[in-house]
Amino acid sequence: MAIKKQITFEGLKYNLDNRDRIAAATAVYNAPIAITHAIMSGSTGGKAVGQHNYAFFVADRKYRIMSIKESHNKPSEAACTLQVQNLTGSLSSSTDWVNNEVLASAVNLQGACNTATGSVTGSGMHNLNAGNRLGVVFSAQAAAGNYDGVISVILQAQEGSET
Repeated sequence: MAIKKQITFEGLKYNLDNRDRIAAATAVYNAPIAITHAIMSGSTGGKAVGQHNYAFFVADRKYRIMSIKESHNKPSEAACTLQVQNLTGSLSSSTDWVNNEVLASAVNLQGACNTATGSVTGSGMHNLNAGNRLGVVFSAQAAAGNYDGVISVILQAQEGSET
């Protein structure tokens, strides 16, 4: 994002030097970024395990995942969990979707409803590089495709990562 050399505020013009533009750019790049991803009924389509995994965010620069929370409005009818993955590579096979867990433990979709749950794991999977994706993985068919929920992610851009 380019910072202008001159701005107008309340009818007055201000000239900005390099220090002002650097400070403004730093504030913009260091501001936390919130992503909210809603998953509505039928989004899982009642498909078999492994067929309803998908990416919902693509990193345009390097980020650190600060927080991930999930909330759903009704319990799953069958045993099912939800996990958020840090996806790298081509994802050409179902094995690309394992061992990249971002949440410390998968969210039990038969658990409490309308409650924000989830904590980021302590491993290195909470760093996203440019091109990495965040994906959602269901362990089983979520209530025959009737899952209504939301995933909220807070990211922090890393220094020197602007594209």
